[in-house]
Order: sequence, then C-alpha cells, then structure tokens
Amino acid sequence: MDIRLLIYVLVLLGAGIGIWIVRELLVEQADEHLPDDEKIRRTIWSRTGLKAGEMSRAWQVHSQFLPGSSLRSWYVALWILAVFWMLSGLQLLNRESSPILR
Repeated sequence: MDIRLLIYVLVLLGAGIGIWIVRELLVEQADEHLPDDEKIRRTIWSRTGLKAGEMSRAWQVHSQFLPGSSLRSWYVALWILAVFWMLSGLQLLNRESSPILR
C-alpha cells in the first residue's frame, strides 16, 4: 500500500473516531441533566446510533446546561476536518513538494 493512501485513510479514520467520541461525550453530558423519562435514546439500527432529531436535542440541552464547554466546538471542527480531508487530502499528499513525504 502506498504511504500516501495509508496516511489519507488513517487521518480520515482518526477524524471519524474523534467525531464518535466527542458525540458520545456530548450525549452523556446532556443525559446527566435530563430526567429519566427524557433521556436521549440510542439505537443500534440507525447509522448514527441516535434516533432522528436526538442529536439536535442533545446539542440544545448541552448548550443550555454547559454553555462554556468546548465539546460542541470540537464536534464541528472534527466534522470540518473530516470533510476537508475527504475532499482534498489526496491532492495535498500527492503534491511533489509535500513536506510530509520528504
């Protein structure tokens, strides 16, 4: 396997794992402030592990009870990293003057 492709896949995988970890922390912290009957439900059958609309609810509860937390910023930053890397990572790695591959 080419080293460039390996770097591309590892950075993308790392961003995906980071998104998953930050999302789980965000939901757990939001759940701490909700009563038992209003906890955020998870499911193993959906692609995200959350039912429809639950992430936006977790986001609102988290911002209401933990306004100074940086988890929401990390969540957005990791999504931006993942999308940017997915769209332009190989072009950056394929440059002749790439300092990563010297």
